Amino acid sequence: MVGFEVQKQGKYVNILPDRVNNSDLEVLTRDEKHVFLQFNFSDRKLPMQGFKIHISANLSNYQVVLNTVFSFCKVNSITFKYICNSTLLEKNIRGSDGDPTFSGKFITIYPATFNLFKTYIDMLYNIQELKTDSSIFVMTDRRYKDSNNIFYRYGAISRKDGYIVSPKGNKIRDSRKIGYQLPSFINEPFPNNYDDNLKGRYIFKKYIPKNSLNFKPSGSVFEVTNKYNNNVFIMKNAKVGFGDESYSVIDLLKKEKNNLINLRKANIDCIPKYIDDFYEDKDYFLIETKIDGENGDDFRASIKNNFKDGMLRKKTIQRYKFVVLDLMQKIEMFHKNNIYVGDISGRNIIIDKNNKVFFVDLPQLTFLNKENIKSRYRSKDFSDKEINFLSEIEQDNRQLGYLLIALFCRSNMFLLLDGSGKTTFNFFSKYASECKVPSIFVDIVYQLLFDRFTSLQKLINKLKEADFSRCQEYELTDLFNIRKLKEKLLKSIICAKIEHIKFENKEIYPRNYKDEVLSDFRKLQEKIYLNKSITSTKNLKLFQYVDRNAYQKLNYLEDWITILTCYISECKLDDKNKVDLMLREIFDRFKKNAGTKIYFELEQGITKFSPYLANGTAGILVLLLLYKRKFHTSLWDKEIKECVSSIKDISMPKSGGMYYGLAGIIYSLIMYTTVYKDKSFSSAIRTMLNNLQFYTINIDNTLFLIDGTFHNVNVSFPDGNLGLINVIKMAEEAKICFL
Repeated sequence: MVGFEVQKQGKYVNILPDRVNNSDLEVLTRDEKHVFLQFNFSDRKLPMQGFKIHISANLSNYQVVLNTVFSFCKVNSITFKYICNSTLLEKNIRGSDGDPTFSGKFITIYPATFNLFKTYIDMLYNIQELKTDSSIFVMTDRRYKDSNNIFYRYGAISRKDGYIVSPKGNKIRDSRKIGYQLPSFINEPFPNNYDDNLKGRYIFKKYIPKNSLNFKPSGSVFEVTNKYNNNVFIMKNAKVGFGDESYSVIDLLKKEKNNLINLRKANIDCIPKYIDDFYEDKDYFLIETKIDGENGDDFRASIKNNFKDGMLRKKTIQRYKFVVLDLMQKIEMFHKNNIYVGDISGRNIIIDKNNKVFFVDLPQLTFLNKENIKSRYRSKDFSDKEINFLSEIEQDNRQLGYLLIALFCRSNMFLLLDGSGKTTFNFFSKYASECKVPSIFVDIVYQLLFDRFTSLQKLINKLKEADFSRCQEYELTDLFNIRKLKEKLLKSIICAKIEHIKFENKEIYPRNYKDEVLSDFRKLQEKIYLNKSITSTKNLKLFQYVDRNAYQKLNYLEDWITILTCYISECKLDDKNKVDLMLREIFDRFKKNAGTKIYFELEQGITKFSPYLANGTAGILVLLLLYKRKFHTSLWDKEIKECVSSIKDISMPKSGGMYYGLAGIIYSLIMYTTVYKDKSFSSAIRTMLNNLQFYTINIDNTLFLIDGTFHNVNVSFPDGNLGLINVIKMAEEAKICFL
């Protein structure tokens, strides 16, 4: 099935040592995610835990590094593994793979004993072919002496449970956080290295970091205060070793500095001001003014913006008109000055309190009459597969179209899987119809995406003169009825089984998926959602956890929802008072009101909200309905009605899955309809059910849900076809949908 290349992309082997022979292949193993190849040259069993050695590389020397380490490990009978795919390695070296604790770990060497570790790391240090001036610092490790690419840490090796064990037999979580850490029972083997003697010149002496705004292995963004005048600035840093064959990340940040200076000289002021730049050791830092406001994502998510709310509609339309107009006028201004912006996305703009747009993160910006474009880096969720064939100005205009979509909804994320842009625009058009968005915005987006032109002036004039009372109407073409949708989703699962297609296992709760207790409870939670039975052993573990009030240390709503879903489902009627206390605590900790709506914070004290089953209002609604069904009391009826009121109009959220998408919202509303025997929301539920197909993609005549990462398709219950099939079956049983 050709379409399933999306699942396999980046997972095949295309990096090998140059001198591999057939006997080497006999000791070769591969991890289940197909990231690493491991040569098991050691005849000893790998230790459960101990010191491991990491070797980093760059794009110009990785093959030499691999060849050298391969020969060394083969001669000395040492087991090692390495990243075996060039796409994955390039992401690792660019710092764009999303996991800073993984960055730089091209090769991992497993010495069999502590003494061999000390011997081997010194031998590697003295190999001339491994010497380099530029490589990536491994953030979980300690540098060996002054090496730029040899690092080490203590941790689990053959243990697979994420723990190490002390000499007294105590299990300790294997720390894989940023920053080198040794367990208390291990002494530092090399107490004096290059980093121990470094002294900062500016950080904490002139610029005091206040908040981390963005963190990547290749560099971070901080809000800082000037120690001498208390002015607040933005500090960006670029780390040595990261980059590609065209630019290092330091080159790009220096280019951004030059762009800020040159734009100000050209009297362009919709950008930050350059303040300062400097090096700390080998890393480069840029200080610029802070622009207060919301980025594109925060603007879209603001509860002040609502086209459907009669109280907010007029102001919402005015706000969007002003922002879109200002955005187009400023892009046109850049183009009239022969400037190519290059990377236009919701993350690279700030909208201030006066609805004025500012552009930040400008390393890609190019003065076309003064410099050549060496390389293009742009956000994949704001560009389609045709964009490279357009002129520079046309590329900016195309990205502007996707940015406008992102100010309304997140359908631009579908570009990560469907690069044609059709899924993205189709979803946006339906969303605009559902939410009564003035059709002028859809017309402008359509022209930006599907027409080619170099001037935005006609669109600017069109927006100025538009009739904002005319709303988008979606034309129903090629849509399935609900029964057909269920059949196609089910058929696709069967086809995938016949083809033995394995879908990538995604952690639904990535923040703490290694927490064994919560992981067990989440398995129970899924069974409860599927109405499956639970063993008494699992119940005992749950009751013990609740009895000792262990849940009270949890700060994330999703963890509370997991615990309470399981406990309310499995507790006895005599436990009602305990359940009431837990529910009251969850409301006291997380609930917020805005007008007649009720919201719940994702994390206690953090004003970000979710409507979803796993971590938001739909999940709370299910808790209260489980309570209502078990204890037959009206105690929480008011809160139930508030939850329903808050999510009943969310017919096209960012994704379609069960745990973090539309299917979970539907699940909670069907459950409400069943418990209360209230069919007043049946029409809204049917609309939501029909909308599920806008989150799917047709691959070789098989239909799959695009998962919450937007990178893949899936068939699982939490984030795939099975979740959608489940809610359609629930609707059938509740006689909500007419098939």
